Amino acid sequence: LAAIARKDGSPKNRKDAMFWLTQARGNEGAEIVAPVMFDDADPKVREHGAFAISQSKWPQATSSLIRLGNIDRDPHVRSQAWFWLAQTKSAETENAIRAAMQKEPERRVREQAVFALSQLPEDRAARALIAIAEDKALSREERKKAIFWLGQMKSDSAVLYLDKVLTANVK
Repeated sequence: LAAIARKDGSPKNRKDAMFWLTQARGNEGAEIVAPVMFDDADPKVREHGAFAISQSKWPQATSSLIRLGNIDRDPHVRSQAWFWLAQTKSAETENAIRAAMQKEPERRVREQAVFALSQLPEDRAARALIAIAEDKALSREERKKAIFWLGQMKSDSAVLYLDKVLTANVK
């Protein structure tokens, strides 16, 4: 599996091997997958590496996904790293995504990062999205996306926040 993940000519085979390495070989498998996730020439393979790592119990999964979201050369891979980080429900997710949004040059990656925050457990997602909505340093579009995702939630805190926003200027 390691040889296939690293060198096989078929991206599909490399992706399958990465998944099974993280599933069947635990930390040892994740240690093999991480360099592929960072260094493979094919962005689809790197993106799949993020998925495979996110499904593992590897202690460095969170830090590796954060690193990938910050440094990968492909915007889609960066946005998928944030999505898969949120799926891990790591306590570091909100701070990592907020920090990345401050320096991310691509609008679509920032908007996908907002979506990733919406995937957190409901109370955490609501707090994170409210923080985005209120952050005037972010673009209006990013703040609107946060409000959109808040509107999709059933959380009491999301509903209370939206009610406050909607009635703020009503006299």
